[in-house]
Amino acid sequence: TDAAAAHEQASELLVAREARAEAAAEETQVRLSAVEQDHLGALAAVARWEAEAEKAEAHRETVHKELTAASEQAEHDAESHREELTELKLELAAALEVADTHQQ
Repeated sequence: TDAAAAHEQASELLVAREARAEAAAEETQVRLSAVEQDHLGALAAVARWEAEAEKAEAHRETVHKELTAASEQAEHDAESHREELTELKLELAAALEVADTHQQ
């Protein structure tokens, strides 16, 4: 009968639509999984970059402290050398004065 044939055709169309919908859902799930993996990869990369940035900042701070300490030590050493030089000049002047006194 026509009604049975129409019902059969409608059932076939419904089965075909369900199969296409299921295939589309599976494809969407595969794409979603790929996007989630990309997202996780990006998050991991950001975490690595942040850790590297923190290490770089810590290294910069360490180098800054070391350079500051070296600079302060160099200033201290220079001041000590200036004082020693002043003392040596005074001793030399005194020795020259004694030498002049002995020559006269």
